[in-house]
Amino acid sequence: MALDILKNHFGDSMQFNKEDFFLARMDEGKQIYAILNAAANPEIPRKLWWLNAEYVSLYKGDPEEKYVDIAPYIVSFSINGEKHEALMEWIFKECWGRENAVFFESNSDIHTLLRHFQRFTIVIDESGKGMFFRFYDLRILRAYLPLCSASESQYVFGSHISCFFMEDEDGFELLTFLPKERLREDEIALPKMLTIRKEQIDFFKEKMPRKFAKRVLNHLMDVFPDQCEPLGESKISEIIWQGIDKANGYHLSTERDIARYIDLMILLGRDFDMALPWANNILTDKNIKKSTVKLDELFDYMKLREKNNA
Repeated sequence: MALDILKNHFGDSMQFNKEDFFLARMDEGKQIYAILNAAANPEIPRKLWWLNAEYVSLYKGDPEEKYVDIAPYIVSFSINGEKHEALMEWIFKECWGRENAVFFESNSDIHTLLRHFQRFTIVIDESGKGMFFRFYDLRILRAYLPLCSASESQYVFGSHISCFFMEDEDGFELLTFLPKERLREDEIALPKMLTIRKEQIDFFKEKMPRKFAKRVLNHLMDVFPDQCEPLGESKISEIIWQGIDKANGYHLSTERDIARYIDLMILLGRDFDMALPWANNILTDKNIKKSTVKLDELFDYMKLREKNNA
């Protein structure tokens, strides 16, 4: 049986309707949380602190300080029992459409939720080999939940999560994921660790890169029509796949940064990383640890050169 997925279409007034949807749920007594992925937006922990939000890092413990800028954070939409509307406004403005926020309903407190989610930050494959499970990455969770068996669904939702909410691939619809069925504890013996099956791993490896490449193609054709239309979709697709390989070689860690790298290939030439010494110096600079910083510096330098040559 497929996981229940409900869709709410936002139409043109997306900002108003998203906030209105969650505010209405909270008016009904629902408790709303989000998991924000700082690996896609390093400003998240600082903004949560500045907004005085109730939040906790999924890496809480020894790795917390080391990975503060790339950790996933559980954050409540309430503060001292009241709606935190300033937080909600910021999340929907800065995180929606960038695939770095997963929303969910729960009646549990934030520290209980932390313990629940930490149970499957590390999972095993069918051979027993351990691996990180980035379920807090919206793209992974959105692909994983429909593939769950009843017992896997029970493991992820547990007794704490009523439903997950997340944007669809185009950012125009809110997907609501419900558990397949609620099983009593005497009906199923949950393992100590969640197992990711081979067919699930194969899906992540094969389907997700293709979906990403299609989104980048649509983006390029829309944003850079003068450069892309003469080449045609086939040639642009070739550039995209080359860009994905090159970006991985430079340890660019998020889809957003990979897409920005491909933007530069369109603007500066597909081999700009080797043809332009300043670009190569930035990409290979071992002192720049964060891929987002590398891309920011590339774009800043490109704009500076354009200004000087004007």
